[in-house]
Amino acid sequence: MELKKRTVKYYESVMEKSIVHSESTDMIVSDAYPDFERIISAVGNVYIKDKTAQNGRVLISGVARVTALCMPEDGSKIHRIEVPVNFAHIEEGNFITQNSLVSVEANVRNVEPRMANPRKISARVNIMLKISVFEASEKEICFDIASDENERLQVLKNQYEASFATDVKEKSFTIIEDMDMDSMTASQELCGHKISMANEEVRVVKNKAIAKGNAMIRLMAMNPATFEFSSIDFKLPYSQILEMDGIDENCEISVTSCIKNADLVANEDASSGAKKLQCMIAVEIFAVAYSKQMISAVCDVYSTSYDTTLETMPCAFSYPCAKKERIVEINEIVPFDMQVKSIVDWNVALEAPEYCTEPEAGICTTAYITLLYKNEAGELVSGTKTLPVSLNDAYMRKDFSNCSCDYTSFHATPTSDGTVSVMMSVLFVTTDKDCVKIPYIQKVELGHDRKKGGNCSLSLILTYLQRDESLWSIAKRYNTTAAEIADANGFSTEEKIPQGRMLLIPVDR
Repeated sequence: MELKKRTVKYYESVMEKSIVHSESTDMIVSDAYPDFERIISAVGNVYIKDKTAQNGRVLISGVARVTALCMPEDGSKIHRIEVPVNFAHIEEGNFITQNSLVSVEANVRNVEPRMANPRKISARVNIMLKISVFEASEKEICFDIASDENERLQVLKNQYEASFATDVKEKSFTIIEDMDMDSMTASQELCGHKISMANEEVRVVKNKAIAKGNAMIRLMAMNPATFEFSSIDFKLPYSQILEMDGIDENCEISVTSCIKNADLVANEDASSGAKKLQCMIAVEIFAVAYSKQMISAVCDVYSTSYDTTLETMPCAFSYPCAKKERIVEINEIVPFDMQVKSIVDWNVALEAPEYCTEPEAGICTTAYITLLYKNEAGELVSGTKTLPVSLNDAYMRKDFSNCSCDYTSFHATPTSDGTVSVMMSVLFVTTDKDCVKIPYIQKVELGHDRKKGGNCSLSLILTYLQRDESLWSIAKRYNTTAAEIADANGFSTEEKIPQGRMLLIPVDR
């Protein structure tokens, strides 16, 4: 007897996790700057320098670059101070090896700055990390069994449609662009920026995946003498080709990205005096291709001549399938520490969704809203407030473990009493995961002694087809074959037999 096997190679998801990592640092102010009275505001961008898989864990390191706007004690001019916050995070997980492939998406949730003294800045950065780890794997599927005729082996085969990750690719590239800054006046200078990546489209052409998206950049410019601010939003498109194995137009490809480094420098053209922004953004994209395949597998075996022993185990393939989306509209009045007269700039970050039971069951997240504003005295101040967001939808709730969220719109308006009216739309997306279990026949053993029968006369047994029974299960129970039952009853083994049908079962006595 020979088990004929096919090797299925794929990538298995061994970790999907979202965490918040906090890191703090202190920095002594250079002698080139005056003594500072307070920090007006601070924003940060996080860059991933390294993501290494080791046996049983993932090591992630990078830097959060914090831009702090500081007011000197004499109140003469706002100064921009760069504070680098290096971080390292270890996340442990089963089935991770040194050969695992790691994807990391990183964003700054919020920055907590303070002046320890006029010459020392302290900054605490809360970094949201979404970690995905894939491990190359393979499974052997028994698709047929070759045996001797006298073993009278009966083999049941089935076709299974399975979808799994057939390839994973990483690619690093740099977006380089010179942008005209027509809206920026000669008296203004850059005082901060936020960068994020938006992956918009993936197309498959032959064995190549074409990923398109944008680097979304928001700049803050100020006149350091008059304290007047303005913001500029623009996007830099990218298009990258990834060569991936075993893909076609029917594949589903998931793409994530992280920023490894960014340099944004504003210059002035010597001849025209026009402001230009030189952008250099180092990016890594991580693509996972999911393909559907029909897999033929032996799902049951028995012999009509010998007692049969099987060693089997289920071979499971799980994969993302349909997406469900829901939008939650938020309309809240949010008080800040001081009365808000006008809003200069804002930033919103959403934590990873969680399952909650109070006040009622649902999917919950927390929005961190940071405002740079002028108070009733005309002073520039900043503050961060949290706003709970919940989705009470039972249909979405069952898939909360595969849920993500992001805001699609945000508006903040000061009210007459100094609070802030916040209107925000939050999009929740859950991705269903399906699982196909294919029998994995590891071993088939036949007994040494032949079963009784085979040399005596043929007998007939009368039975009825019960619910959830098949010709195969009845033939196996009575130690005969589905073909012999079909012949005795005048129909084909391919026909669907109605429940309750009376059957004649030929058996050896």
